[in-house]
Formats: sequence, structure tokens, C-alpha cells
Amino acid sequence: MSEPVFDNLVLDEEEQWIEDHLEEYRPCENQEEMRKSLQIAAHNKMEEIRSTKKQISINIDSRALSYFKELAAETGVAYQNLINMFLLQCAKEKKRPVFE
Repeated sequence: MSEPVFDNLVLDEEEQWIEDHLEEYRPCENQEEMRKSLQIAAHNKMEEIRSTKKQISINIDSRALSYFKELAAETGVAYQNLINMFLLQCAKEKKRPVFE
């Protein structure tokens, strides 16, 4: 008879935490109610996000656009979101452009 496949499996920290806490799991008693509650929470969060963003149109250097599109391909995050994240970081850190 063959040996069990998972005998020598090493768990990472998160996996070990899950393994250690499996006995604490309790199934949701009303799945439909929970699903609706989560949908409402997700909808509210999306409304919050939408309310903080403003759609604009800008001209952007093609090199900068290429950079963010390449980064998007690497990370799986839409290039528009990457540009927004970068601009938010600049604003938070009060970065100023270098005028050459």
C-alpha cells in the first residue's frame, strides 16, 4: 500500500494557523442572508470608492503610459489603477515634480 501524500507537507504560517483553528469553524446558518449582507457591504464600499474618484481626461507622455502598461502586465493591476495609486502616493508624500 502507498504512503499518504501529505505526510511530509510543510505548511507556511498562514496555512498552519488555519490548520490549528479548524475546530473553531462554524458553518453559516443562513447562507442566503449572509450572501445578501456581503453584497450590500461590497456595494457600499464600491459607492465609497466611486465617490472619491473623479473622471478626467489628460494627455500623458507615451513613455509614461508604456511604463504603467508594462507594470500592469507584470502585476495584474489595471494601468489606470496603478497611475492613480502612484499619484495618491505622491500626494500623501507631498512630492513635487522636478522641473528641468
